Amino acid sequence: MPATTDEADGVGVMYLDGSHAFFTATAQKRAPAWRNELLVAGFLEAADWRPFDDLARSKVPLLVIAALGDMLTPPGPLLAMEPKPPHVEVVEIPGNHFEPYEAGFEASSGAAVNFFQRHLGG
Repeated sequence: MPATTDEADGVGVMYLDGSHAFFTATAQKRAPAWRNELLVAGFLEAADWRPFDDLARSKVPLLVIAALGDMLTPPGPLLAMEPKPPHVEVVEIPGNHFEPYEAGFEASSGAAVNFFQRHLGG
């Protein structure tokens, strides 16, 4: 099954937030062996996975970088969660799902480095 499609009614799992353009451009630049495909079994398992349901049970520090305009994994449920588990830190950045890897890379990577330094003693 195709992982991405560039058509709103096309065959593929991801269309929103410019998924197809992001993955195909990234493949050309950095991952020429990438194939636009997903295993159907993995997709079916992921469809029922709701990571927010398990946040309170986690025992380790967790950083979530939430792109406020993300339509693939909308941040609304996380941002509305009250109270948030004490070990969960949320950094909000503008943009879509792929912003942390592109224009928002400095903000997202800076938050990640700070988080790792505090929690890994670096």
